[in-house]
Amino acid sequence: MTEEELIERIRSRNTVAAGILYDRYAALLYGVVFHLVESEKTAQEILEETFVKIWSSFPAYNVVTGKFSDWLVKVAGEMVLNKIPSVEIPIEIKNITDEKLSELRRNPAPELRTAVMERIQSIENVNSFPKGKENPSEKSHLLRYSIYGCIALMFISLVFNYALFSKLKTVKSERDELLSKNGEITSELKDTKSKYIKIWNDFKVVTNPDYLNIKLKGMKTSLEATAEVFWNPVTGNSYLDVKNLPPPASGKQYQLWAMQKAKNGSMPLVNAGMIEIGSEEGIYPMKNISKADIWGITLEKKGGSDLPNLSELYMKSED
Repeated sequence: MTEEELIERIRSRNTVAAGILYDRYAALLYGVVFHLVESEKTAQEILEETFVKIWSSFPAYNVVTGKFSDWLVKVAGEMVLNKIPSVEIPIEIKNITDEKLSELRRNPAPELRTAVMERIQSIENVNSFPKGKENPSEKSHLLRYSIYGCIALMFISLVFNYALFSKLKTVKSERDELLSKNGEITSELKDTKSKYIKIWNDFKVVTNPDYLNIKLKGMKTSLEATAEVFWNPVTGNSYLDVKNLPPPASGKQYQLWAMQKAKNGSMPLVNAGMIEIGSEEGIYPMKNISKADIWGITLEKKGGSDLPNLSELYMKSED
C-alpha cells in the first residue's frame, strides 16, 4: 500500500489502516521518542499517546505542508513535551532526515500494538454510529427474521403465561397441573431469551464491516460441508460458522487453523481452536488470531494437536 493510499484510508476512518500505520512507523517514532527521553517505559507510554493523537487529529494533516513522516515526528515531539516539558527538542530532530530516522529506529514492546489498536477502536466505537448495509447477505436476513420471530415468541409466551395464572384463580382443581405448565413455560421463556441474545450478538458480528468474511470449501471427503470464518484483523477476534461436516470418529475432533505466508516461503500454522460439532447453532468464538492468510479445518485427535495432520484436511479457504 502506498503512502497516499494509506493516508486516504486513515481519512476514511478505516481501523485496519491504523494497524498498517502502526506497523510501518512505530519503530521509527519509538526511536525518536526514546532518543529524547532515554527511558523505555516513558517512551512506550508516549508512543501510545502519539498514535492516539495522530488518529484523533489526522484531519489536521495537510499533504501540501510537507512529508508525512515529518508530520508524524512533529506530533511525537509534541507528545514528549506534553509529558516532560523540560525536554529540549534538538534541531536534528526538528529537521530530521530519512537517514537519521533509520539510524534511530528501535522496536517497541510487541504488546504495545494491541493497546494502541484497542484505544483507536474505542474512539471509533464512540464516535461512529453503526452503519447498515444496503444489500445485506442472505445470512443477515435470516438472522434478522430470527430475531423478530424470537421477539414475537416471547410476547406470545408472556400472554399465555398470564392466561395460565388467571385460570389458577378460578379452577383450583387444576392448580397443580397449571403450576407445572407454568414452570415449563418459564423455562422455555428463559431459553428463548438466551437464544435471542445469541442471535443478536451473531448479527452484530456478521454485519460489522471490520470483520472479514472468509469462506472455506470442502475437500473430496467433505464436499457438502460449508464454513465461514468472521475475523477482525485489528482486534484478532475470530468466529466460525460450520455446517455439514461429517461426524468425527470416536477419539477424533475437528480443529481450525490459521496459516500465515512468510517471506521465506514457509507457512507457519497457528491453532485457532477446537470445533464442537452440533454444540450450538450460529457462529461461535474461536481463538484470537493476529495474522492469517489461509484458514483450514483438519481432523485431529480429541483435544487437538500442536501441528495439523494435512492428510486429514477437510476444508480450506482460497489461497
